[in-house]
Amino acid sequence: MPSSSPAASESDRPRCGRLPLRGLEFMGIEVDPERNRSVTDGEGEITTDDSRVRVLVVPTNEEKTIARDVVRVLNGIMPEFTPPETIK
Repeated sequence: MPSSSPAASESDRPRCGRLPLRGLEFMGIEVDPERNRSVTDGEGEITTDDSRVRVLVVPTNEEKTIARDVVRVLNGIMPEFTPPETIK
């Protein structure tokens, strides 16, 4: 039997949780909870008009990027990557 309490839909959830920005208020970051909730698709600003620093939400798809890079490596079309600490 389904639960009678409604679950939060994806559009009801903030795009950026407060945790990643917690403790950064000293830098002038003021998150606007309403703007954070309203950015549901695409890019958007989530800070208040008074915030000294602008914070933007930029959607990404890490899984797709990793999968595409794996295919490129397996097909030999991805250039080699040398981490900076190994360059002499």
